Amino acid sequence: MRKTLLIALSLTLTIAMVKAQAPATIRLTDVTLMHEMREAAIPENKAVISDRNVSFQWPLLADLKTQDSELKALAAQAALKKADKTKLRYKIRWSQDATFKKGTMQAETRWPFFNPEQALAPGTWHWQFGYIINGATKWAPVQQFTVNKNPAMFCPPALKTVLTKLPKVHPRVYMDKSDWDNLIKRSQGSADRKTYITRADKALATPMKSVNDINTKLAEKLTNAAQREAMMTRESRRVIDAEEGNIDVLTRAYLLTKDRRYADEALKRVKEIITWGGNKNIVGNFNEATMLSLCSTIYDTLYDLLDDATRQLLLEHIKKYGNNLFKMYNNRLENFIADNHVWQMNFRIFTMAAFTVYGELPEADTWVDYCYNLWLARFPGLNKDGGWHNGDSYFIVNVRTLVEVPYFYSRITGYNYFNDPWYQGNALYVIYHQPPFSKSAGNGSAHLNVTRPRGSRVGYADALARMTGNTYAADYVRIIQASRANILEEDNVGKEAGLGWFR
Repeated sequence: MRKTLLIALSLTLTIAMVKAQAPATIRLTDVTLMHEMREAAIPENKAVISDRNVSFQWPLLADLKTQDSELKALAAQAALKKADKTKLRYKIRWSQDATFKKGTMQAETRWPFFNPEQALAPGTWHWQFGYIINGATKWAPVQQFTVNKNPAMFCPPALKTVLTKLPKVHPRVYMDKSDWDNLIKRSQGSADRKTYITRADKALATPMKSVNDINTKLAEKLTNAAQREAMMTRESRRVIDAEEGNIDVLTRAYLLTKDRRYADEALKRVKEIITWGGNKNIVGNFNEATMLSLCSTIYDTLYDLLDDATRQLLLEHIKKYGNNLFKMYNNRLENFIADNHVWQMNFRIFTMAAFTVYGELPEADTWVDYCYNLWLARFPGLNKDGGWHNGDSYFIVNVRTLVEVPYFYSRITGYNYFNDPWYQGNALYVIYHQPPFSKSAGNGSAHLNVTRPRGSRVGYADALARMTGNTYAADYVRIIQASRANILEEDNVGKEAGLGWFR
């Protein structure tokens, strides 16, 4: 310890001397520190791939930065006009032959990314993407990358394999119907089960809120339009989120007990809340995802209790809200580097809804393709190192997405999606950013108030330990639980970070 302290002191003095001799000036020459939309293709030229199967990704034409004069002109033209995103098409080809004359694989895509179905063989590869314009393909320059040999490379199954294993009955997303009785049995005595049932009993005894409970008077006093919208967003979410929470715990309590009281109340409330859609007082970009979540959750979990008319009603609303979200995401989200609200929960909700109605809504064929392959291309992390560079507050509100989506895929396929090497790095990020009994490192909204690890963080570390076998994460949980035995019950059913259902 003494030696370590002496080294640290020596380094500190050296740095201080250097600073005293020559004050440093940092000059920023780039327009931005991080692109908002993707400007460069990956894998980058000369990249080396060793840990996970390659995912090809490239810019939307309007965002392309290139020296090619023809492509540059097309990009400028694309930036000026609004293209019909449903008609955009791309081509991609890859080969170990630089001339693409032999052993070439090629695909046409609807989105600016593509995941090969099989792991690429070790060696040097050449690849090229192209934009299909008026039936002709305008190719970008050829790039190359190297795949290193790694028997443990993360290479999840292709979507077609996943879909062959998706149960055809309901529930199938929020739980597996064939495992229902076992779920009830193994949940006996758990703190999370008790929370769901206690909250559900409270919801049964509490009258449902109305859209008229939204306090519009607070916004009327404001003169600034942006302030009025922010106030209405807050007030409408206060009501709609409360009811979403009530419906969620009622639904889970039914799954844990098969007590019809919970199911009947949840269904009654959903039928009421979907009539709020389109109400001028419901404001904010979370609300369509909330409606989609409610309808798809009830459709999946209470399927056997629903009559045909109710199933059709729910399907109509799932179609409506699902299409609205997909329209926003299609040929945009793939390249939007940090669209926080979408990644933190809306994308998870859209994914679960897509798999809920696959085979029952034609649109879901496209939705599941988009959701699954976008997950493989972009998630779990927006960076390879396991950190969360856009702030720890935004990391914590991604907790359910980071756990529930890969767990769903793991459960139905038998392949462990938590083997993605990102999760091992992320376990260290969770610990280093806020060690046990320590204040947060501060990189996040209002993190000066986070004086010790919260239940959401500890619950996530617990999930990582369970699914990856990471012993550091397990030890982190044990150390904190030693003095805060009930830490995992804190926020265990929350919309953003509650992992009670996962446990």
